[in-house]
Formats: sequence, C-alpha cells, structure tokens
Amino acid sequence: MFNPKKAFTLIELLVVIAIIGILATVSVISLSNARAKSRDAKRVGDMKQIQTALELFFNDKGRYPNFDEWNTGSIFSTSTGATSTYMQVIPTAPTPNDGLCTVNQNSISYVPTSDGSSYSISLCLGGNTGALTSGPKCLTPAGIIDANCSCGDPITITSVANHTCTEGAPDYDQCTYDTVKIGSQCWMKQNMNVGNI
Repeated sequence: MFNPKKAFTLIELLVVIAIIGILATVSVISLSNARAKSRDAKRVGDMKQIQTALELFFNDKGRYPNFDEWNTGSIFSTSTGATSTYMQVIPTAPTPNDGLCTVNQNSISYVPTSDGSSYSISLCLGGNTGALTSGPKCLTPAGIIDANCSCGDPITITSVANHTCTEGAPDYDQCTYDTVKIGSQCWMKQNMNVGNI
C-alpha cells in the first residue's frame, strides 16, 4: 500500500519565501523612514534647546556668545567670578544626513554678529517636520526660519500668496531663485537687473 508523505510543494515554499521577503522589505523601508523622521525631530529639538541656552546667555551678558565661547563646545559664562552654564554640551547634528541635505549642510554652523546682538545657525532637514519643509534652515533669535542662513545661496519657494509654484504649464514660473546681499538685506536676484555680481 502506498503511503503518501505530507509535505509542502515547491510552489508553496516559494510563495511563503516571497511573502516573507516582501514583508521584510516593507519593514526595512518603514524603519528607515522612521529613523529619518526621528533624526529631523532631534535636529529641531536640539535647535530649540540651543536657542533657549543662547537666550539665557543673552539675558545675563547682554550679547550672544562669540566664536571662541561657542567653540568651547558648551555655552557658559565666567563673568562675576562664578561660572554659569547654560548648555553643558552643544549637540552635534545626527548622522547620516537625510533627504537632499549634503554632508556639509548636515552640521550646526554658528555665526554671531560682530557686536553680539544676533546670530544665525544653519541646519538642514531631510523631510518635512511640523510646519518646516525639507532642506536648509536657519535658526535666529526669532526662531527657525524656513530658508538658508547665507545670502548668495539659492532659495526654493513652493508657494507665494496661495499660488503653487510649478515649472510646467501653464505658469512656467521658477521655484528656485538665486539670492544676492544688498546692504544688510538678502534679495532674490530674479528680475532685479543688478548686473553681474
């Protein structure tokens, strides 16, 4: 008498392996996206902590830290004989860089004004975080600005006065504009007729 053994067929095994492969791929992609969002949230959180420490420093000293004070790696003051520490360790940007951010943009670059009345800190977000879009950002005493810190770099605009910027028909308007510094202000070079700068 023939006694057939119970077993899986080759097709059944291949289907199960394919399903496991698809599930593994989806999980890795989801985990990667979650990690990128986590790094962006950390970048924004770090900027808010830095801003708070800088404001505490400003309230005590009447100015923001200079390069030498910033480059110590912490934000502290030694005036009046006692040391006031506002931030023990200045955070570094999480790695790797995300989205379209370059390695150079994925850093925290502090630039104080010469009189210590203001500062800018450049950072870059890999994706949308809250109301901020992806790309280069600038932290100032007023908060995080959804644009580059340095004038002369191109800026990208997605909408102006409820008009969505597109590069195709029917508008053919550009979304990326070169900038130029005139006096103390940053202007879009587009249609300014400023010549070669």
